[in-house]
Amino acid sequence: MRTRQLAWVPALLLAACQGGEIAQPSTPPAQVPSLAISDGAHSAGNVDFFFLPPVVIPTAALTNWTHDGFNGALSPSVEICRLVATTAAQVATVAGSQCNGSPVVISGPAVKKHFPPLADPTDAITGLPGDWAHYHAKWPIPSTCTASFFYRVRVKVGAVELGFADVQCITSIIQLLTLDYRKFGPAIKGTTLQIPFRVERYALCPVPGVGPCGTATIPLSTGGHVEFPGSDGHTVGAVTIPAQTPTSPDVTVTIQPCAGGASLPIDLPKFGGCVSVTTDPAGLELTNAATVEICNLGADLDLSGLTPAQKARVTLHRQSTDLTVLQALPHVAGCAADAAVNYSVGGFLRELVHGDFHRAGLQLFGLVAPQPLNALDVGAGGLTFDFSNFQFALPSKIQILLGDGQTVPPGTLVPVNPTVLVTDLMGDPVRNATVNFAASAGGSIGAASVLTGADGQAAVTWTVAAAPGPNSLVASGRGIADPVHNGPRSTFDPFMSIQSAFNPSAEVIPNPLQPVDLLTGAVTFTATGVYPGDPLPINYGSAGWSYQIDGEVPTDWFSNPVTPFESVGPGGFGENHDACSLIGSGTQTTWPAGNTVLWVRRNISLPTTTTIQISVAIDNDVEIYVDGVNQGPGLLVHDNCPTQGSFVRTISLPAGTHVVAFKAIDRGGSSYFDASITIPSF
Repeated sequence: MRTRQLAWVPALLLAACQGGEIAQPSTPPAQVPSLAISDGAHSAGNVDFFFLPPVVIPTAALTNWTHDGFNGALSPSVEICRLVATTAAQVATVAGSQCNGSPVVISGPAVKKHFPPLADPTDAITGLPGDWAHYHAKWPIPSTCTASFFYRVRVKVGAVELGFADVQCITSIIQLLTLDYRKFGPAIKGTTLQIPFRVERYALCPVPGVGPCGTATIPLSTGGHVEFPGSDGHTVGAVTIPAQTPTSPDVTVTIQPCAGGASLPIDLPKFGGCVSVTTDPAGLELTNAATVEICNLGADLDLSGLTPAQKARVTLHRQSTDLTVLQALPHVAGCAADAAVNYSVGGFLRELVHGDFHRAGLQLFGLVAPQPLNALDVGAGGLTFDFSNFQFALPSKIQILLGDGQTVPPGTLVPVNPTVLVTDLMGDPVRNATVNFAASAGGSIGAASVLTGADGQAAVTWTVAAAPGPNSLVASGRGIADPVHNGPRSTFDPFMSIQSAFNPSAEVIPNPLQPVDLLTGAVTFTATGVYPGDPLPINYGSAGWSYQIDGEVPTDWFSNPVTPFESVGPGGFGENHDACSLIGSGTQTTWPAGNTVLWVRRNISLPTTTTIQISVAIDNDVEIYVDGVNQGPGLLVHDNCPTQGSFVRTISLPAGTHVVAFKAIDRGGSSYFDASITIPSF
């Protein structure tokens, strides 16, 4: 016979018959494993949730119990369903623990809060924790139940199940005396089952029992408030929801640091940690905006790099639930400028109502003690219509400062580092904004991202592509406005809600208190890779032609400015022949006649888009190329004595270095080639 259990059986009978709050045994039994109870003392359940007697056997080994840890701000519900199991053995099976029909639901005012006076951490009579603040529900046990009826008692907050306990219908004193209290509580037929349970402050954290987090059930008809404190008792974060339309359902709000210490994926300078707000039911969209406050996140909330005026511009930002949209929220003066918001008469009264006397004492102490200066001058919160992750950042904008439009040889470093300037709404430099740099194909940069300095500037080294031509370098920042994509004002401004204190253009907006969606702002630097080339004009008889006689040339000889040459000499090229005047008087570089090939070319440098004219004197035939493109058609055939302007081509070219090349062919007798490259006059 279980003598230790029998010692508290009369107390169970008394509680069942009289409907008392909690019947406590005089001699608690030792803790034993439970197969059908899930809470902070059994079956590795939620460590911040506990069933109390008479539903479970009391135990002195409640190591997870937190003195003064009761969360009285919730609206839990109790669901009771009859199990399909008809024997104790069947209850342990998965199928046996399923409900036989719809459950009975006890919720709302029927689940009462009980705040007995705080006792010592350990009750001297029972050996149990002396803080018995708890919730309490009553269930009239059906008079039709039999000894084969087993019931599961579940406690939920919203859709979250905190724990469960199984009870068996008791129809006789013999059955009561032989009940296996390690597994089941007694549900005495025809009486009322007392269901006391305790929910502690971290029961609804992502990892139950591991804080910090704050949870409260808020009626949408009246609105409400939830917050969570730091280790020093100061409020870290808070959510205030005003009365809504429609007014249902009630919503359970949980506020805590973002998982894994994550922060919002924006390139604005961020301050303090990220706070996550979730609701049950999920996906709540409000008709009246709620206030989210972040009052103090410890050393991370460091605004020392800001001017006093900039501190007022720091704005709460929100990431959408699907993580795709980022918004700058309208400012609200949540945490006061010269006193911590957690110390208030309202906070003191609220903690008294919740039965949290320790935190009420902190509130009272804070009201009379000297207050630290809060880091944020104004705008310690933001207005939002839905919830997810929140963090402070300084709205900023980006523009090019130095280093645009440079011309350098291909594959070389630009002499002036591309530099951007990041400023805030009023044009003050912004420190610690992240600027991301990306060069076009072939180019390289010194760093992929750079933090702005105290002057708001970020610069990077840039080597242009090895091939000649245009290059680009994009400087961007997610959430940082650019001159084309920027905030809601008509001026060039950051993504920042329009409010009277943050409206330098004094624009009239019908509904200014709206979140502003953030975009990725970007500015683009350009540079041109140009090999050193001859300026125009290049007249007939000019020096500096690169040439090769006979043989083969590299495949890129017609287009690549850096392809090496065999020789350099002046025009014209040929072999003397007195019958032709050009050959007799204009030949400066020998090109032997007699079925030979002359390859000749030079680079030209154009500062802007320019129309050029190429004029050729040839004996006999020639192909004309510009940047590798034949200006023919094909081979241009010429007989008799050469004359200047035998073939003329006019072409428009962009700024940069270009290759003008010729393949000249002699068919015997005499030879001659010369050319001019000029800018025509029309």
